[in-house]
Amino acid sequence: MSPDNPRALYYQALVDRNEGNLDGAIANLEKVVDKYPQSPDSRRELGFSYYQLHKYELAEKQYEALQAIDPDDLAAHYILAIIYRRLGIKDKAAIESARFADEKDDPMANTAALQFLERHPELSGESVPWHLHTALDAAPLATMSGR
Repeated sequence: MSPDNPRALYYQALVDRNEGNLDGAIANLEKVVDKYPQSPDSRRELGFSYYQLHKYELAEKQYEALQAIDPDDLAAHYILAIIYRRLGIKDKAAIESARFADEKDDPMANTAALQFLERHPELSGESVPWHLHTALDAAPLATMSGR
């Protein structure tokens, strides 16, 4: 109904790519990126579509643009490390690999957090993003800090 609607083009591109129509996906994602150059999702999906076609230089440009928008995007670090390796840019590949390794979730973090909370049940409420502190809550914390 609205063939140039960027949202429709974006989702059509995802459908096209999943169906193996990478050229159609790229054509639609390029239109979205032209209209919204600061869209991290569009940059990521366009870069990945180029990557799937082994168009590494084009993918590199999209992922670098994505990093300019969101320097902490883990997908960008991960895929750029691979792209740089394939392009023979080993120093940049090592930097991106290190950034990815440094920022990715630690698979043992939840286990360590649970073990800590088992040893300190008075702090278990602190692991809940939305909670209230009452006067009664302050007493265990003051004891923990030595006050």
